[in-house]
Amino acid sequence: MNAIATIDQTVALSVPDDLPFNGWVEMMRDLFHRRRQAEWMIADGLRIGQERFGDEPQMTLFLEQVALDRKDADEMARVARLIPETWRTDRLSFDVCRKIAKIDDEADRQHMLKKAVEQRWNEKKAHQHIVEYRYEHGDMFDDEDRDTRIATEIVRCWNRATPEARAYFFQLAEMAAAKSYAPIDEDEAI
Repeated sequence: MNAIATIDQTVALSVPDDLPFNGWVEMMRDLFHRRRQAEWMIADGLRIGQERFGDEPQMTLFLEQVALDRKDADEMARVARLIPETWRTDRLSFDVCRKIAKIDDEADRQHMLKKAVEQRWNEKKAHQHIVEYRYEHGDMFDDEDRDTRIATEIVRCWNRATPEARAYFFQLAEMAAAKSYAPIDEDEAI
């Protein structure tokens, strides 16, 4: 069994003092281009690693050493499976594609990607469009996306509540936030 070595490196960007704005813009475009390529390469690598070595104990060790949660690694690999190379572009971030990958229908997923490129979606905009799409198509949130489903249920209750109930709830939520979002004890609020 081979041990996986870790290498610590300092990461910083050196920029000449006399770099003009246009040069800075080009440099930044290049960095974003490389970042987006790297995100896809990592996702593809995780997909391949899952397929070939998913049951290996070393896979868990590797994920720990690169500080990547197994759930996040699985999600990135899933996105790499659902968004083929021919659909990818450096004009969309990986996080936007991650949102779009939640669409089950392949043709709709491809259409949504094209729309995202045309309209230059960021992650927040992609999330809004995906939620709208899923409501329009009667899709429920994935069971694996438990937190989003629960948060959506809370928002729906909030929207139906009276202003007085919202104010009372807000006080309770502030109490919970002060205690690292521990469960709310209504008796403490009285």
